[in-house]
Order: sequence, then structure tokens, then C-alpha cells
Amino acid sequence: MRGVMATSVALMACLACGAADAQPQPPSALALTNRAQDLYLEGRARFLAGNFAEAQAAFESSLDAFDSPNTRLYLGRTYARLGRLPEAWATLDRTARDAAARAQQEPRYAPTAAAARAEADALAPQIGRLSVEVSPAPDALAPRPRCA
Repeated sequence: MRGVMATSVALMACLACGAADAQPQPPSALALTNRAQDLYLEGRARFLAGNFAEAQAAFESSLDAFDSPNTRLYLGRTYARLGRLPEAWATLDRTARDAAARAQQEPRYAPTAAAARAEADALAPQIGRLSVEVSPAPDALAPRPRCA
């Protein structure tokens, strides 16, 4: 037993020395994708439980790791549940456009595009909008040519 412990201690010491010399490596694409998936699942569980502030944080962190229309769809839904309707509409509208474009190559995004478009369209009437119509400026306000 002492031999096993001595070998384990020596191995741990070698690993510690090697770890001190190693430079930190950026996470691989696979690691980021896996982290994003874990955060998406966490956010979805929190969303379904009604914990919308916590769901928002998880979805935003997931999107920081990997941009996914499905995650963005749930983020838009989360903003809507939090009463942040302009952000919800903007997020859902972007999701609908991005998912529709991706569906050209990846048909699995077609339902995401359709759901996001329907939800964005349903929110639109609830959001106040301001339209400004500008008529041409009177001649008196038109810029005058400069003399050299």
C-alpha cells in the first residue's frame, strides 16, 4: 500500500509541476458548444419553472458561448414573460430572420423560424411605436452655397 501511495504522490507532484509550466489554452469549439448546450438546458428548466430572471441569465450566457436560434427563441420568450416587450420583439424578430436563413441549409431550424415569427407578430401590436413624418424643409432653411 505504501508503494501505491508513494507513486500517487510522485505522480501528483509531476502533474502539478507540469500544470505550472503550461499556458492556459482557449476552450475548444466543442467545449464551448457543450457549455452552451448545458446553459441552454439550465435556462429552459428555469424558464419552465417560472424563474425568468435566472432563465435570462442562463440563455444570455449560452449565447455568449454559441449563437443558436433555439436559445435566442427562448431568450425572446423570457423577455416577454419579464414584460420587456420591445426586447422580446427585437429578439424574436432576429431569431425568425436568422433561423429562416439557417433553415436553407439546416431544415431543423424551420420550426424555430415559424415560431419566432408568430410570436414576434403577436407582440407587435402591444408595443408602442412612434412614426415621424418629415416634410421638405422650407427654402428659407435650405443650406446656402458658400462663397470662396
